[in-house]
Amino acid sequence: KQRRDKIYKEKRQSDSIYYLELKQKAKNDSIQYVNHKKINDLVQKEQKKKEAIKQIAINEKQKKQEIEIKATRKLENEKRRSLIINKYGKENGEAILNHKVKIGWTKSMCIASWGKPYDINRTTNAYGTHEQYVYSLKKYLYFENGILTGIQD
Repeated sequence: KQRRDKIYKEKRQSDSIYYLELKQKAKNDSIQYVNHKKINDLVQKEQKKKEAIKQIAINEKQKKQEIEIKATRKLENEKRRSLIINKYGKENGEAILNHKVKIGWTKSMCIASWGKPYDINRTTNAYGTHEQYVYSLKKYLYFENGILTGIQD
């Protein structure tokens, strides 16, 4: 009986040691899991941070390009404005820049104002050449010998 009690006691101790070892292993595994999770979270945070920095750099580059494009357009518009006013005078130049046309203008003045026509219909007879410039939205300009004589819109 003593021997059986001794074996039983040893078995209980070994079982409890095994149980403690299992418990310690589970605890170590959970600590390891938590540490790995923290490391993964930090890595993901760093990646997001790098992506955000990269996106900011891209946005800044795009803004810089937009500013450059606007500045270039502004210079081109100012250059066009001065060329048109120098070529056609202040009053006609302002009208051209505002996309207006007036009777008595030349074809080049009308094209500077409205752009190139979609189509041109020409009629030549004994009295000269008559042209109809066709623009979109049912807009027409009529020329006799290169001078604007009619506007239909």
